[in-house]
Amino acid sequence: MPPDRQPKQRRSAISDDIKRQICEWAEANKNEKHHEIAQHFNEKNLNVKIDRSTVSKILKEKDKWKVVVSAEVSTKTF
Repeated sequence: MPPDRQPKQRRSAISDDIKRQICEWAEANKNEKHHEIAQHFNEKNLNVKIDRSTVSKILKEKDKWKVVVSAEVSTKTF
């Protein structure tokens, strides 16, 4: 009998506004680790699952996300 498999996690779009908030919050809380930032935003935004690696990718491009002013939904997914 094959082992029980966990269902694959679906990708979900993270809005540009949330990415901007992640960058701002990370800058204000410089001592927080990436997994702690992800945990904070997962508690804050229950409809979006953010992993540590996603936070790392967002913070690599923080200059790009800090200038975003519109709250439109992003089509880019991680």
